[in-house]
Amino acid sequence: MSGTFRIGKVMVLLLLACAGTLLDGRVTNFTIPFQVDGISSVPYTSFGPYSTRINDGYESENIISPVIPNSYQTFRSPHHVGVQFIGDNPKKLKSDHFQLQLTGPQGVVKTGPLSYESSGFVGVPVSGTLAPGQYIVRFLTPGFQTAVSTWRIEVNPWSASQIRDLGSYLGTRLQGAYLSALNTVRSRLYESDVKWSQSLAYAAAAHARYLQRNGYHQPSFHLEQPSKPGFSGSDPWNRDMSFGWSSPLDGEVGIEWSVPVAPLTVIQNLIDTVYHRLSILSPNAVAIGTGDSTGPSGAVVMDLGFG
Repeated sequence: MSGTFRIGKVMVLLLLACAGTLLDGRVTNFTIPFQVDGISSVPYTSFGPYSTRINDGYESENIISPVIPNSYQTFRSPHHVGVQFIGDNPKKLKSDHFQLQLTGPQGVVKTGPLSYESSGFVGVPVSGTLAPGQYIVRFLTPGFQTAVSTWRIEVNPWSASQIRDLGSYLGTRLQGAYLSALNTVRSRLYESDVKWSQSLAYAAAAHARYLQRNGYHQPSFHLEQPSKPGFSGSDPWNRDMSFGWSSPLDGEVGIEWSVPVAPLTVIQNLIDTVYHRLSILSPNAVAIGTGDSTGPSGAVVMDLGFG
């Protein structure tokens, strides 16, 4: 009986091995050739009912499901407005007549062409500085089934002195050290480098100042209350977009401190914390910006942009 049982186990293992080989053999990985506009190639597969390969780069034949930002207020005139959806074929954007339309108090705002950036993120550069006021953004996808894709941006610029007051909290002076420390680790994991974003740095600096003034529990390390001094946005997503990051695909990590430590130490401490590690070493991370404050409720704050 024992001999029969062992033979049976061997047969099962062989069948599983063969099945795994057959399944793996049906999945073909390939990339879109590198584009002349500088867009990185994007891998995708032919496996599954929502194959982008057999649906012209989309999640299905005629459905687009964009990630629509909440309406928000921005303290700086945005230089770029964008949206994300499942799509990895840059050439189809133009031929399918997708548009990101920005309308303000004076009518339709002139923007650059809609372009594909990474992981389905598309956007338009904004020409010039937007005047204060309410703007409506519409993502138009003619011929596709798409949920209502409209949100509002209220441009309410901070004064020059308000922006200047954040200067001592900006981590920009240390950006080289932060990028070097983080990208060294990312390269060992075969992940692409992240870049520095001044928009994310301003958002991080504003929140570091808020923590310094109000403590870590008003209401929590990552959230702010509108009634408290230095309020700049209730959560990281609103703060990042308020200072110019173009989508809600972002996040925030941070460390409480009273006296600053070197960027290399900051990165090591973040990596040693499981949820922070997942954020800063995510293959989808494309940009970072930091801010810091000192004192009894000082902190270093790192905001991350994903794409």
